Amino acid sequence: MDEVISWFEKNNIDFVGSIPDCDLDGTYVGLDKMNGNKGTIFTRIASQLGMLFSPLGGEGGLFLVVGKKKP
Repeated sequence: MDEVISWFEKNNIDFVGSIPDCDLDGTYVGLDKMNGNKGTIFTRIASQLGMLFSPLGGEGGLFLVVGKKKP
């Protein structure tokens, strides 16, 4: 996730949210209500490790990162 976030910063894109959530607060309610919280390096790593040990981990982990081009 950190790599994608750095791509966003280099290309003038606002981070909107991700699945799984970067901040691990568990408040994900849908793409239309993502809060844009990037979390901390610790919570992003924990989120990625959690995905590896989930049923989707056999696929290498699946992430959806949403951004919006800055005006």
